[in-house]
Amino acid sequence: MQHFDMIITGAGLAGLSLATHLVTSPLQNLSILLIDRSAKDKNDRTWGFWSNKFGIFDHLAVKSWDQFRFTSQSADKVIQLKDYRYKVIAGIDLYRNVQNMLAKQGNVKQITGTVRNIEDGADRVLVQTNDTVYSGTWLFNSMHKRSDFHIQPDCHHCLNLHFLGWEIETKEPFFDPNTPTFMDFRTPQGNETRFFYILPYSRHHALIEYTLFTRNRYQKGHYTRAMLSYLDRVMKIGEFNIHRNEIGSIPITDRGFPRRVGHRVINIGALGGMIKPSTGYAFTRIQQDSAAIVQSMLSQGDPFKVPGYSQRYRLYDRMILNIICNHGERIQTIFSDLFSRNPIERIFRFLDEQGSLQENIQLIYSLPHPIFLRSLFTRRVIRGFRPILTEHFSSYKKS
Repeated sequence: MQHFDMIITGAGLAGLSLATHLVTSPLQNLSILLIDRSAKDKNDRTWGFWSNKFGIFDHLAVKSWDQFRFTSQSADKVIQLKDYRYKVIAGIDLYRNVQNMLAKQGNVKQITGTVRNIEDGADRVLVQTNDTVYSGTWLFNSMHKRSDFHIQPDCHHCLNLHFLGWEIETKEPFFDPNTPTFMDFRTPQGNETRFFYILPYSRHHALIEYTLFTRNRYQKGHYTRAMLSYLDRVMKIGEFNIHRNEIGSIPITDRGFPRRVGHRVINIGALGGMIKPSTGYAFTRIQQDSAAIVQSMLSQGDPFKVPGYSQRYRLYDRMILNIICNHGERIQTIFSDLFSRNPIERIFRFLDEQGSLQENIQLIYSLPHPIFLRSLFTRRVIRGFRPILTEHFSSYKKS
């Protein structure tokens, strides 16, 4: 039976990110097995993220911008990002780059196969694929299925963040390559939260993405009609060709996810709670988590000493998800006020869960008060008060 120091099940963003952080750290000589059921050879998604620091994958960015546009029925604003940049990485570029880099490492094995069973033990973990059993010292699991996100309806919220993206080329020069559109709410909301992204790569070339937060997914025709209506009636784009499309759905919930799930198993990625519930962003959180796992291995000898969830920010996520679930059409008003009444640094620190309590209060005070108060006193949100009070009481005692 072949043994590895690290086994990573799932070679999506979380698995490939962790592998990259491991082989570029002092742990680079540990043996690694990476298993995924697919070859990851399709350009099936695009990752967008903001950052004011250099990241391990920044060299793969298709484009980077120092400003973006926010548009709704009541606002149209170009926002300078100051020290931040909004960056975009194509899925295929990350897949190929990491796979090629790992292939040059003599201590890394990448296989395509289905994981049939995981057996956790006190001294090792066994992973069974279709025809082979591997043993490992540690297992990092990012494989998940829809049932993993089942919730207690009276305790948590759960939505689908689903999207259709078209990479198009226009006949006439149309786009401003210096200004992406972060959110454009000029589409029928249907009592839900719906908006478009525009990521312009040149005057003729851009990725347009239709994004929805909903309880249920729709037939494919709904996304196509909404996209065509937006391009024709709102953007008035004229003639264009579609070079590529991407479609997907991400489960969004405010329930907590366990990290350590055995003697030698830790969940990563979506299964480890790395998707930000109120926005759906995960790229930066996954990089931070991968770096924290490496640091835990170096300092503790195991991967489990990683930061926990901030109960304060989980409460904010719970409030926002409650509004999306019950008053989804109001989100465009909330975001209009958010970008009109706050400096971008305060907004990004809030979304990155790095702002102080004082900053959080300033930001929330700038938003429509009545709807947040109603959200705050619903049953599912009130259930989040006990852990936040415990967290702050513990911090007070330590200080």
